[in-house]
Amino acid sequence: YCYTFHRTFRITSLFFGNLFYGIESSGLGFITLKRDEDTINSLLTRYGIMSNFTNDRFMEIVNSSIRLLGEKYQYLPNRYNAERKNYQSYKDVYRFAPVKRYINRCWERYGFAIQGADKTNPLGEAIFDYLTTMGHFNMFLNADEVHIKPAQITDKAYICPRCKKVHLHKSGDICCGCRSEMVLPEVVSVEEIRKRNYNLLNYQLGRKARRLHCEELTGQTDNQPERQRLFKDFIISNDPQKEELYKRTKTIDILSVTTTMEVGVDIGS
Repeated sequence: YCYTFHRTFRITSLFFGNLFYGIESSGLGFITLKRDEDTINSLLTRYGIMSNFTNDRFMEIVNSSIRLLGEKYQYLPNRYNAERKNYQSYKDVYRFAPVKRYINRCWERYGFAIQGADKTNPLGEAIFDYLTTMGHFNMFLNADEVHIKPAQITDKAYICPRCKKVHLHKSGDICCGCRSEMVLPEVVSVEEIRKRNYNLLNYQLGRKARRLHCEELTGQTDNQPERQRLFKDFIISNDPQKEELYKRTKTIDILSVTTTMEVGVDIGS
């Protein structure tokens, strides 16, 4: 279970990384949900917004909402043990939550005011219900039920003119970062986005992957002598057949020590 958890949350961290670290910012693709046209049409009709939002525009806003939820670790499993809130509807969502501020801004973008004393937003309620129908309850994502939409190098990317956040779709003409209008965004190819992103530098240059095992050594390290021994490539194995395997996996290439004198590291060797 632990192995599965760590494997999964590392993958979700890649999906929803902030700044340059997410797959959308890198131009690789974006996270979305299964698209069910019948469900979308039913929700747009139920909330009376069929004439205001096309299915494509609705899914753009859904996709940016997913991105914002992911950036705030509102998914399972996650490394920070974020807890699912007991939201029963969109109006229950915390009013300063980035996803709610974004959806409200999209609603206002098309000339509507948030309705009534309870701040009802039909678009938000439709998105809340769509997420629930797709298996994401209480505005909390289930990482097993998301899809990746890969981007092709000829696809368009839309860059917010204000905060420079990269979107691989029009995001309802509203930046999901600073919530400013993107009526006239900078439009470039996905290929250009990938060239600008230093996380893809090795890929762009055709470099092969290589092993680099890094560890730290501080006064709080449980087994300091063992970590120093592995850094010096001194591997002990009771099974000679596994000695080569242990060397490949346990040898430490980089040891970050702070402070050196604190733990008495032999820096002379």
